[in-house]
Amino acid sequence: MPLFIARYRLYPPGPFGLPDGERIVVPSDPAGRSVTAATIHAGTGLRVGHGSLSEYRKSEEAIRADFSDGGVRISFEDNFLAVGVEASDAKAAYDAARAFAELFAQALSVQFGMRFGAEFLFVEDHEGLPQRVPKSYQVPFGATWYNLAVTRDSVPLGDCCRRSVPKGYALL
Repeated sequence: MPLFIARYRLYPPGPFGLPDGERIVVPSDPAGRSVTAATIHAGTGLRVGHGSLSEYRKSEEAIRADFSDGGVRISFEDNFLAVGVEASDAKAAYDAARAFAELFAQALSVQFGMRFGAEFLFVEDHEGLPQRVPKSYQVPFGATWYNLAVTRDSVPLGDCCRRSVPKGYALL
């Protein structure tokens, strides 16, 4: 059977010492460490200072590992995961690799006590040529049911609100 490699990006990237959006990323220190949050202007709620700056890992500190688990070959660098599987076609390889990547992300979630995920990037054949794989997509759908009569009766009007208004202010 041919060998295929499915590539994934693990998130969040912060635990790997990599930039993580607005989060401050710093190495842990067993002796403890203080991190200062950004300065927020009280009147506007806008950020007016940075606080502690992130300290990302050095290039030589990147996590690199190669291992096997059953019929799956894994190459891991930073938060990138390459899952090699032998399969009849790219779709079967994608399915097998996806199952492994999801389990790997769940194991990281349990180990670190925070939610990890694996974002699929692409599948390539043993020669490094990208392969097309049919994927299913989730279309977000949400619904909120309401009953205005219940909502109207549940809105706290009257004395309870008047007591919480500071002196010098009035309810309009």
